[in-house]
Amino acid sequence: MRARRSVSAAVAMAWRRATRTARYHVSAMSEAASFSTTEVLRDGQRVEIRALRPGDRDALLAAASRTSDQSLYRRFFAVRRTFSDEEVATFVNVDFLDEVALLALAREGGREVVAGGGRYITVRP
Repeated sequence: MRARRSVSAAVAMAWRRATRTARYHVSAMSEAASFSTTEVLRDGQRVEIRALRPGDRDALLAAASRTSDQSLYRRFFAVRRTFSDEEVATFVNVDFLDEVALLALAREGGREVVAGGGRYITVRP
């Protein structure tokens, strides 16, 4: 494992490495649902990068509560700390066919917390 610059860079590189050998888009997307790897950040901290699961709901909401106002504004075009049940369901229920969502999980105070993540959605005409 090589050291990465940041959590977001680690997520992106881990996914690129995993899909590099995938022959077809559908194959790579469907394999994402079970994706999991460990990466080492520049500071030596290990993070697990894995597929988002519906059970990550509370951890994802906790991560949003720790996120800076500036970061929330960049993601949602407003500073939002609360979300409707419908919005949360949309965030955590990923089909891994047209949408992929990965989380980076780090250990803090003896427990696992969401340190970052990435998502992409394919759009067809």
